[in-house]
Amino acid sequence: MIDMAGVRHVLPADLAAVLVRAAGLIAEGKRVSVFAEDEMLTTQQAADRLNVSRQYLTRLLERGDLPSIRVGSHRRVAANEVAAYKRLRDAKRDRDLDELIAISESLGGYALGQED
Repeated sequence: MIDMAGVRHVLPADLAAVLVRAAGLIAEGKRVSVFAEDEMLTTQQAADRLNVSRQYLTRLLERGDLPSIRVGSHRRVAANEVAAYKRLRDAKRDRDLDELIAISESLGGYALGQED
C-alpha cells in the first residue's frame, strides 16, 4: 500500500484480505465495520450493529437469545456474539423468505393477473 505521502507499506496478508473484502462491500453500497473479536459493546452499540432498538436488544438479552455480562448496573455484549447472532438471524430470515416464495409459487401466486 502507498500512503498519502507516497510511502510504501507492506501489509500482512490477513489485513490485505480484510481491506479487499471491505472495499467490495462498500462498492456494493453496504455498511462495513471492523471490530476486535473480544470487544465488549454497550447495549446501544449492539443494537446499532443489529439495526434494532435498544429496547428490543434488551428483550433479546433478557430472553437469553444473546449472552451478556453485567458491569455494575450496565450490560455489555461481546461483539463476536452480536456478529454470530446477526448471521443466524439473517440466515433464518433468508430460509423463511425462500419458503414463502416456494409456497406462493406452488399456489400460483406469481401467476395472478397474468394471462397464459
